[in-house]
Amino acid sequence: MSMQRALDLVLALTQPRDEVALRDWLLETIQRVWQPHGVLLGMLNVSGRQLTCYGRVLDVPVSLQLAVDDFSRPLAYVLHKNQVRTWDSLYGGARIDHHDFRQMLCRVGPACGLHALPLLAENGKPLAVLALLDSSKRLLGLHHSGEGVRLGHVFCRQLMLLLRQLAITQREQTALRDSLRQIKNEDVHRRDREKQVEATLIGQSAATKTLHTQIYQAAHHRLSVLILGETGVGKDVVARLLHQCSDRADKPYIAINCAAIPENLVEITRRLSDKRAC
Repeated sequence: MSMQRALDLVLALTQPRDEVALRDWLLETIQRVWQPHGVLLGMLNVSGRQLTCYGRVLDVPVSLQLAVDDFSRPLAYVLHKNQVRTWDSLYGGARIDHHDFRQMLCRVGPACGLHALPLLAENGKPLAVLALLDSSKRLLGLHHSGEGVRLGHVFCRQLMLLLRQLAITQREQTALRDSLRQIKNEDVHRRDREKQVEATLIGQSAATKTLHTQIYQAAHHRLSVLILGETGVGKDVVARLLHQCSDRADKPYIAINCAAIPENLVEITRRLSDKRAC
């Protein structure tokens, strides 16, 4: 391969950004460089039980679904055996029960052979099967050159890079969705608290609105709050609103009459109350 051809190949390889584009790159590269009678790429689905095959045979697009659990089919056989295999002719050889696959072979004629190789990840996990249809002489030459195997390694490594990048992108999108959902929930919770405060402490005066704001602000913290005011102004109401608007609203609200407790027990009672509220 000339340097210009190698550079063109590398440049084209950097363009695909997803699995479909990379699959098309491989099929187009094989068709342009080797010009076989047919080329087929079978990609394993998530379950590992189905091969989704795409390609071209005599310039006719091909799309097939093949089960992996049938050893009699050439692609499944290669995948299970995990080895490169060449058939000089499939007529009178492996049994082909799949109607569309059999029709595809009929188009290329009985003299056409098939060269198939498994495509594996770095950990040995099967990813796909690549199949070429051509004369037995051309397929044998391709097999001995090892170019198909090397091209398959390039495809698999690039596919794994794309899948890793896709996984990172999906995690980032999930984190972003979770963050937006949390912000939305917090906004809904904040509006609910504001409605609750406004419905309990009724008034439109500046002093009342200032009190509303102070309750919202204090409810976000775990600091102790001292509420001052004359008898009957609603200190207990404000205290309950602080609790209901805080992150501990689902925990018990405990009111303690300190005047009825001996002085030496007040601090102990306060600590016990704080512990139960946490």
